[in-house]
This record gives sequence, structure tokens and C-alpha cells, in this order.
Amino acid sequence: MYYSGSNLNFTDGVVYAHGIGHATSRDGVTWSLDASNPTFYYNNGVAWRNSRTYTPFVLLGTFGGGPLVWKMWFSGGSGTSAGVNMGIGYATMAT
Repeated sequence: MYYSGSNLNFTDGVVYAHGIGHATSRDGVTWSLDASNPTFYYNNGVAWRNSRTYTPFVLLGTFGGGPLVWKMWFSGGSGTSAGVNMGIGYATMAT
């Protein structure tokens, strides 16, 4: 599962939408967080999403008959409030 989250660290004025994390579960009840979380973080040097990174949508498939690949679309922004300077990110990862 990929999820949006915030670490509640408001030192730079961002009060939510800090990043995207990853967790796994065998039963859907007990979850283990990925040790390399966050997958994407709002302040990791990418200017277009340096104030918000959130709302992941992830698919796993063999799109067009190719190799198995993960695809993620997510929201980001550089504005000081939600809805300002927003964009959609896209990332892929081979399995």
C-alpha cells in the first residue's frame, strides 16, 4: 500500500501532505512500514513539489504486454496553500 502522510513537523509552515510512504501486509490488518520511507518527501529537492507531495495512485501491470512494472501518479505543489501551483507527478519502477 502507498499512502499520504505527515510527520506533524511544522517548522517550515507545511502542516500536511508531507509525503508518500509504503507499507505491506499479508492480512490487511497488521502492517509493516517500509524502512526506506518516505518514498517521496516534499522537501527532497524537487522544486515543483517542494511544499506538498501526496495522494498516490498506484498500478502494477504489464502495460501493453511489456515487463511487469509499477506506475504511480501523485499530487504535488509549490504553493503556500492547497490548490496553488499544483501538479501531477508520474513515477515508474520495474519489478
